[in-house]
Amino acid sequence: MAYTTPRTWVAGEIVDKDMMNEQVRDNIAYLKNLADDNAQNINGLDRRIGDVENTLDELDVPDIGDLESRVGVNETDIGNIQGVLGSVTDLDTLSGKVTQNETDIGTINNT
Repeated sequence: MAYTTPRTWVAGEIVDKDMMNEQVRDNIAYLKNLADDNAQNINGLDRRIGDVENTLDELDVPDIGDLESRVGVNETDIGNIQGVLGSVTDLDTLSGKVTQNETDIGTINNT
């Protein structure tokens, strides 16, 4: 059933049952069906949103606070690595530092 554009009533016009059914009953039924369809669509969207929320919960995504603390730890680790390496600018210098550290460890183990 389609929506009928409301008519302009004329003074003195005799209104019959068919006119009233078309103008009132049928248009109200049409609008009610639209509202029911929209409610079903909204319920379907609610279920989909619930599914997405459940999926996100299952992914166990860390919260921002946890990520910030991990970044802080990584920054500390990077600082420690930079401190150990000092001002190493090339692989030869790095290789020399590694060799010296291995020698120092060997000396400590032998004592």
